[in-house]
Amino acid sequence: MKSRLLVSLLLGAFVVFALAGCNAELDNCVRRNDTLKERINNLEAEQNTWAQKFEKYQAENEILRTLMDASKKKVDLLTAQNENQQETIKNLASMVGQNALPVSLSTAIATWASASEMIDFDEKTGMVKLKSDLLFNKGADTVQPDAEAAIREFGNIINNEDAQGFDIAIVGHTDDVPIKKPDTRVKHPTNWHLSSHRAISVEKILSDVGVSEQRMIVVGFGQQRPIAENAPGNKGNEKNRRVEIYILPANSIFRMPTVSSEEE
Repeated sequence: MKSRLLVSLLLGAFVVFALAGCNAELDNCVRRNDTLKERINNLEAEQNTWAQKFEKYQAENEILRTLMDASKKKVDLLTAQNENQQETIKNLASMVGQNALPVSLSTAIATWASASEMIDFDEKTGMVKLKSDLLFNKGADTVQPDAEAAIREFGNIINNEDAQGFDIAIVGHTDDVPIKKPDTRVKHPTNWHLSSHRAISVEKILSDVGVSEQRMIVVGFGQQRPIAENAPGNKGNEKNRRVEIYILPANSIFRMPTVSSEEE
């Protein structure tokens, strides 16, 4: 009888210890499960964060791709325009100064040029030189308000009767300082483009005041035609940053042939 009681007590104690061990193991499992759940939640949150960043980068990349495509199209267009204008430029120097400007026209331009430090006028060649540092902000092609007013005055002079027998060649130049800012490079990939865009800005102002587009041609030389030595290490020279306007006899500028209505 005693032995049975002892066995029962031992068995009960074993069961109690066994249950206690299981409860402890169960608690450990619950804690590990909670830890894993928390880790999973953290990983999911981190995954969502990276997914949002990836979507943002994709959108930014699409914008950059669009800008690059637009820039390439502009480069292709300017390249085609430059190829069509090379023959004109070869003859530009030989044309300049061949025909003297009428005295009244030359006097009007000289008086206009003398009123501004940004303008030089060579009466012998009929060439007007505009200093880019005073016309534009660095790396920009928007004409400053004071300079725009001066160019408009020049347009009014060119619209006078004495000037009707002459055409206008607008030529942009830069120094050799490379364009580095990414925002600037989107619009002006090279100095060649910047010089062309600046010349175009001057042409637009002249067109706005009534100078016929048929009388004007626009060319950009970039850094290729310096009139003074640039500082070592591509540091440039302000003398080379300029827009030149050549006043030439009418019809001496070679133009692309006009497409007739029958050919359209």
